[in-house]
Amino acid sequence: MTKLPEPNFIERNPENITKEWVELYEVKSGKILQPAQIERLMVDVGAYRETVLRMKIQEIAKQNLLSYAPLEILEHIGEPLGVSKLLANCSVTTIKFSVDEVLDFDLEIKAGTEVETKDGLFIFQTTETVILKSGQTSISVEAICETAGAVGNNYIVGSINNLLTPISYISSAENITISSGGADDEEADSLRERIRQAPEKFSNAGSRGAYRYHALSAHQSILDVSIISPSPGVVRIYLLATDGNPSEEVINSVQNYLSDDKIRPLTDLVQVYASEKVSFSVGAEIILYKDADVTSVMKTIDAKMREYKHLLSTKLGKNVVQTQIITILNSVYGVFKVNLTTPADINILEYQWADLENFEITMGGYADE
Repeated sequence: MTKLPEPNFIERNPENITKEWVELYEVKSGKILQPAQIERLMVDVGAYRETVLRMKIQEIAKQNLLSYAPLEILEHIGEPLGVSKLLANCSVTTIKFSVDEVLDFDLEIKAGTEVETKDGLFIFQTTETVILKSGQTSISVEAICETAGAVGNNYIVGSINNLLTPISYISSAENITISSGGADDEEADSLRERIRQAPEKFSNAGSRGAYRYHALSAHQSILDVSIISPSPGVVRIYLLATDGNPSEEVINSVQNYLSDDKIRPLTDLVQVYASEKVSFSVGAEIILYKDADVTSVMKTIDAKMREYKHLLSTKLGKNVVQTQIITILNSVYGVFKVNLTTPADINILEYQWADLENFEITMGGYADE
């Protein structure tokens, strides 16, 4: 969001608008309008309706600005810059087809062979035709979820195992990798950030901003990017995704996207990595005011710490600072004092992100005052 104050496109002060109505009536009628007159009631109604209309005009005008525009307007703002909303991606996995006994002939498994998840919610289709050669007992092939979005992610190994397409001799079919790579349609804040970065993409020199824009555009699950050049011509790009570190499928997708000759300078060697996770825990003892409700305080602290965990997981290079944690705990109504035992300050590098694994907040008693 912009740090600029909200622009004032139109006057919206009800008192000023009402005053203008009264003055206009008195000029046109030649009468002094008194508060108790029926005409004054009609003037008040008209002034109220105009105020509401002016407020709507203000909100509509704001939507033309990048910082305030909703998703449907952002798509129009991004169009002249060649930036469009990223549509949902499908999850992918690897399916292994097996036979009980070795065959003495080749068996074809066609592209589009369907395998259903164990819970019956989703179907994955193989993406290419493969041949189970004579003498082999199994063969693996990539499969993609028929339903777009993140809903097909995180099916553990062996949980996509119901073969829907009849294939003679095949005794089992199951995923041997966790399904991943699915993502929902891009949300407004992500699109807004890419539009803001879009002018960088016109650079022919491979600027940091250009690489950041293109990395964010490669997959909508990417939240943040760090670009490092350890030596001339080498560009290392570290990715932070919505689930923390991106899957291999997402890393490969971004690698392929950024390696296109139309995006990277020909002299650059682009290397894409998952960002590094730095795990830590919070331990603290709190002292409460005498009239504080322990249950309410602990419930609020739990919510605050989960919010803190989420904030850390959406930005690379965000340091862990003791005083910030103490401030969060002290902001809870009823907390008198915080004695933080862990962690010490942690310096998070630009290609790392802080993961709050757990927190243990104990009650140490009540304040005397």
